[in-house]
Amino acid sequence: VVSNIGSISDFRTNRRMRMGGYGNLATVNESGNYDPLTSPGDEEATYALSKKGGVESVTLEMIANDDVGAIRRIPTNLSRAAKRTLYKAVFDLLASNATCTYDSVALAHLASHGNLISTALSAANVSAARQLMAAQTAYGNADEFLDIYPVTIVVPPELEETAWRIANSPVANTSNKDATEPSYQRALGIKRVITCNYWTDADNYWLVADPMDIPTIEVGFWQGNQTPEVFVQDQPNVGSLFTADKTDYKIRFIFGVCILDHRGFVGGIV
Repeated sequence: VVSNIGSISDFRTNRRMRMGGYGNLATVNESGNYDPLTSPGDEEATYALSKKGGVESVTLEMIANDDVGAIRRIPTNLSRAAKRTLYKAVFDLLASNATCTYDSVALAHLASHGNLISTALSAANVSAARQLMAAQTAYGNADEFLDIYPVTIVVPPELEETAWRIANSPVANTSNKDATEPSYQRALGIKRVITCNYWTDADNYWLVADPMDIPTIEVGFWQGNQTPEVFVQDQPNVGSLFTADKTDYKIRFIFGVCILDHRGFVGGIV
């Protein structure tokens, strides 16, 4: 669901310009002049990097008593925790219906963004969400339809089976499961299901456009480093190993996330 991965060199507020579209081109008569176009408006989305991390200490006694190899797994488990932190940072934007920095409105908002439905996940409601997304126009230009459609359904585990049937069934989804007509949703582009097993709301779901078609979310990494860093303080003559017979592991992961545009999302906030 992420469209942009950036390399950020500092911890200041980073700005991403959202530019609108041009209106329809005017007819130019023979020997006539070309009139100036109305320049599209723009607004900015902003975010800053956030430093994530922590320290784990292992004593000399713990190392001596470790007969199951648990200590060797510490770096792997630290890395897994970092990657999970990044995963949740992205999908929390949906789970919390985060506020867009460029207009201070919730990501899914019917009046301001035209991308909210409040009914349960079903094939019919996916079709309704598709219509909402198809009606989106460029910022500042109601004539420019963006021609975008949802391709991904993001759901909690309770809705995984329903979403899978919508995305994969070759025939229409009906209550008695005896349909013979082709599936409208599958034929017109629902391609994948993402299950966020940590989501606690069993009813809410999201539909997301192809991030290659429209900006969605940006993840920025400090100096382009997309992997967490693990440091080990294990020199016997300095630090905690010298003063307390402790080996310290430090993990550091620096990144930021930002919603770039609401038009590629439809939220099912039930």
